[in-house]
Amino acid sequence: MKPCLPEPKQKFKVFIIVFDECDAVKDINDDMHRTNFQNNSFASFINTFIDHIKQFEYPIKVIITIGANYQLSTQMNYDRKIELNYLSKQDCIEMIQKLSADSVFFENDALEMIFQLTNGHPYFLQCIATSAFDYAIQYQKNSISTKWLQEILNLSIKRCQNGVYWIWNSLDVQEKKVLFIMALLDEQPKKSSEKSIMLIAQKKGIKLSKDEITDAIKTLNEKNYINQIKNRYFVSAPFLKKWIVCQSDIITMLEN
Repeated sequence: MKPCLPEPKQKFKVFIIVFDECDAVKDINDDMHRTNFQNNSFASFINTFIDHIKQFEYPIKVIITIGANYQLSTQMNYDRKIELNYLSKQDCIEMIQKLSADSVFFENDALEMIFQLTNGHPYFLQCIATSAFDYAIQYQKNSISTKWLQEILNLSIKRCQNGVYWIWNSLDVQEKKVLFIMALLDEQPKKSSEKSIMLIAQKKGIKLSKDEITDAIKTLNEKNYINQIKNRYFVSAPFLKKWIVCQSDIITMLEN
């Protein structure tokens, strides 16, 4: 496949092309969990396309966005890589306010609640904020309160669950097991410790050794999926925790 660029109808200084979530390009037969969404031929096409632009020095900038399958970036040519990390509380609030100011007003308590539910994770933030905004427009609401957020929380989780699967599938098996058990303990609520995680794993028939639990906790902590207070742990984003406990098939997958 040879990339081709149409002749522009008007002159431009810089033309920007965005390939959004190109790691999601997948075969039509892939399952809904998108465990096989990497498409090497598409990555090759992107590389050829970029090489073509560089060769002829077109005034074009290419932006490639990659979600859960960040390893795909190793197969692509790029000059600069920017990783979007967790956002601060202030960044979350400012972003929501700027994007919604002309249509819907987010009350201060609602903004606080969104940050608490997401811990500043960009995708979780997008899920809740856009769902709240869309439903507010649909039902002709001028403002969004904490009560409204509570009402649409489960809907936003269901609406965005495929994207959360990408995040879930970026974890290895042991990390999934530990995070799943932590989510269960948070719901009861019980404090998560390495000992309590081991007890729940044995009760649920989930194979986990002490070393595997320790290693998984370390990695999950580094990735900000969990928080730690002394020797106690909990899922950092309640949005993710609620998604985990709502997945009826997770326990079956982890037992095997």
